[in-house]
Amino acid sequence: MLTYLTFIAIITTCCAISANKQISPTKKEKYQPGPKLIDETTRWSKCIPDYQNLSIYDFEVETLEGEFKDLSAYKGQPLLVVNVATFCAYTQQYIDFNPLIEKNLANGGQFTILAFPCNQFYLQEPAENHEIMNGIKYVRPGNGWKPHKNLHIYGKLEVNGANQHPLYEFLKVKK
Repeated sequence: MLTYLTFIAIITTCCAISANKQISPTKKEKYQPGPKLIDETTRWSKCIPDYQNLSIYDFEVETLEGEFKDLSAYKGQPLLVVNVATFCAYTQQYIDFNPLIEKNLANGGQFTILAFPCNQFYLQEPAENHEIMNGIKYVRPGNGWKPHKNLHIYGKLEVNGANQHPLYEFLKVKK
């Protein structure tokens, strides 16, 4: 049986973990990590992030150059979000990205691919952010390959686990 003090300890631990979790880089003015004060009788709503009122456009992501880009710049565009790795068996998909974008643009539409390198799957993206484009251009897929202007390759992030980027946490929760 859960006692009142045990319940408070669980809530306190949950909130401390949530408060210490790096929720950034979401837009801080719209979302703050940790518990939300509702009123004096219902002290806290919940300790997990509330993604119900967020969209993909409420996040910022790091570029390969170390700057942060606001995803609200993509409002109104269809987006394909994909995690990638230079030394993955699926690296050849880079070659397919450019024609896929061209096909959608030729039909009068807009289309952008947001690619996020990740080293969590068999350590297949060992490069630092500033090295990734050279790996793609000269190694895999190689042959001087260049991304389409609507293929935006961002900085490395984690898509699973305790250090999962908030964008991927959001994408998994939001249906």
